Amino acid sequence: MSPEEIVHVSASPMYDLRSAAVMGIKNKVYVDRGFEHDEPWLGYERITDIADLPVLFGLPRPAA
Repeated sequence: MSPEEIVHVSASPMYDLRSAAVMGIKNKVYVDRGFEHDEPWLGYERITDIADLPVLFGLPRPAA
């Protein structure tokens, strides 16, 4: 599997998304729960609810 085929989902830009960026993973998603600072230079999609993750792939958001 190549880095282009991976989607890394994390709630921590500082500890997880930085590592993913160093590994060359291009597709990163930050689940922002309001505890950490944004680091947009890491190049990720930002969501605030994990239920929004399918929407990034063109799928419907799960019903509540």
